[in-house]
Amino acid sequence: MPGKPYYLPEIKNGKPTGTYTINPEIVAMGLSLRRLYLVSQYVHLSDEEAQAIAYHDGMYVPEGRSVAHKEEPLLLLLHWADMWTTSVKEREKHNKY
Repeated sequence: MPGKPYYLPEIKNGKPTGTYTINPEIVAMGLSLRRLYLVSQYVHLSDEEAQAIAYHDGMYVPEGRSVAHKEEPLLLLLHWADMWTTSVKEREKHNKY
């Protein structure tokens, strides 16, 4: 994990193509679990911080249902910020065309 990149650049004719593939040598796990694992290697997390990282996708992923109606305030804040940012970026993307 640490030291192993998640994405690898595709190379054609000795030059990067600008596209990436997922590294086939990394251990498979969900992105939230991977983020939690990587952060906890360097930072001591409180229970509330770990919950916020692990479940910030909320009800949009099956794992989020296990904490439904038991969310700590930090999780709710992070989930809202993630949804708002995505909404704004998607709206900007669609208004460009």
